[in-house]
Amino acid sequence: MIDNSKVMCAVETFLDEHNLNATPDNYALAYRYVQKNSRSLCEAVEQKLYNEGGLNEASAKELFNTYIVQHDQDTEQIYPALHQLLEQVTGAISSSHNESSGFLDTLHQSNENLQKQGSHDELVELVDLLTQSTSSVISSQEALSEQLHSAEEESKSLKERLDKASRDAMEDELTGLLNRKGFRKCIEELTAERAVPLDQVPYSIVSFDVDHFKNVNDTYGHLFGDKVLHNTAEVILKSVRGNDIAVRFGGEEFILLLPDTDLDGARLVAEKVRTTIEKVRWINRRTGKKLDPITLSAGISANQHSMALEEVIELADVALYQAKGAGRNRSCIYQPD
Repeated sequence: MIDNSKVMCAVETFLDEHNLNATPDNYALAYRYVQKNSRSLCEAVEQKLYNEGGLNEASAKELFNTYIVQHDQDTEQIYPALHQLLEQVTGAISSSHNESSGFLDTLHQSNENLQKQGSHDELVELVDLLTQSTSSVISSQEALSEQLHSAEEESKSLKERLDKASRDAMEDELTGLLNRKGFRKCIEELTAERAVPLDQVPYSIVSFDVDHFKNVNDTYGHLFGDKVLHNTAEVILKSVRGNDIAVRFGGEEFILLLPDTDLDGARLVAEKVRTTIEKVRWINRRTGKKLDPITLSAGISANQHSMALEEVIELADVALYQAKGAGRNRSCIYQPD
């Protein structure tokens, strides 16, 4: 479990070291940096420190706007709540700090008065003052504890919303597969895990396309077309392993990236998906009539000679068109001319 007290201590140390004001934006920047949960942000901060010798309010604001502020609708709704939460926490901490500072002043003054060895009445007055100051500090600390507990609960809720917004931004809404943004994120994770560039990772690409999908939409309607796409995505997901990456690439096109899989292995996966889709029997619920089978074509390529991802996908698309040209409902491995 993360020790939140240590994290907050590190955050405050970061702000102190760079003479940054304890604003919500700076707290968010420092928090993300000390947590090391954004490699791009950490690298940018380190670059600033190396080039400029430190941070200031302007550079901190630039980093916050570039690496933390999100522009999708869900996150824009969350950030005002996060700002409000941080304002409340920093306000509570500031209030408690002021109360504690006042208490220390009272203690110092009381110590001086004790050294003067005043009268009995003065001692009674001093004890009363200490009692009042102590009670005030205790009340302040209790209020701070309650506010921090409330902030903790609110931050958990915000984290859940942020996590959901992050997932939604990476997934295709209709099929639940990754979208292109999610695809890029998974590629980053794959290369980070293996500590090598993607062109040094052995993998194959399978590009699927629903045959005659425009006719399906025109004949049976877009709602039925959506069901076809959703069913196709489910079949693809059931056919892959843990490290495989399944993506809705656009329209009726789907892509599989299969790490550590050669062309023959990718062909087996493609055929498993294709034949499963071919066997689905669709029925018009209104008429009870069986519809013609809906099929897929697939093109397959592999990373060879340190190729760029875009090139491997392009070759898979070439093989896909070869499959379409050969009659559809089949898979083809890219064969250079």
